Amino acid sequence: MTPEEGIRSKKIKYMEEINGAFYLKKNDNYYYQVQGQLNITGRMFCYFVVWTPLGLIVDKIQKDIAFWKKAEAKLSKFYIKHMLRHILKST
Repeated sequence: MTPEEGIRSKKIKYMEEINGAFYLKKNDNYYYQVQGQLNITGRMFCYFVVWTPLGLIVDKIQKDIAFWKKAEAKLSKFYIKHMLRHILKST
């Protein structure tokens, strides 16, 4: 099936159709990953590509600074609370 058919039939769950265009959902883990990679690498945008043998969709995703500030605060809290002690123990 085409990516469009996959999205419309809900087999591709991380994308959505809005006014005939297809976008990565902002509440999906892939969106979090893309935003993290954009901010870590200092890039302003990237292309998220959905491919099947019958076609492809390209979504240009812009860096979302407000989104990243919220995510970064949560990630920092998680790292300090849960990860740091395990890292320090193993050294």
